[in-house]
Amino acid sequence: MSFLGAVVGSMFADAGLSFMGLGNINITSWGSMLYWAQNAGALTRGAWWWFVPPGACIALIGVAAGLINFGIDEISNPRLRKPSKEVRARARAARLQAAAGGPAAKATAGKPTPVQEAAS
Repeated sequence: MSFLGAVVGSMFADAGLSFMGLGNINITSWGSMLYWAQNAGALTRGAWWWFVPPGACIALIGVAAGLINFGIDEISNPRLRKPSKEVRARARAARLQAAAGGPAAKATAGKPTPVQEAAS
């Protein structure tokens, strides 16, 4: 997960430095494209095709890496996993029986529910 964060951070750093003119402006990158668009006055001229594609690509890569990062986090972190449908159904049945005060409620009094067991 931190690898994706480092990739996005380095990409933003490269684009930002190139946009400010602190990188090698002879190398084609999204930041240098934005730098040349700004120097040519593309925004004031209404030449959106100079600055929208590189900006959109930077944003798209950032969002995609963030979504992949969230997905990996949900898979690798057991606290974020949802219990299965069977576990939820058993927990619901146990809650309903406990609310009704049925015999199963007395037999399972004090015992953890399936959801509590899955969480631990």
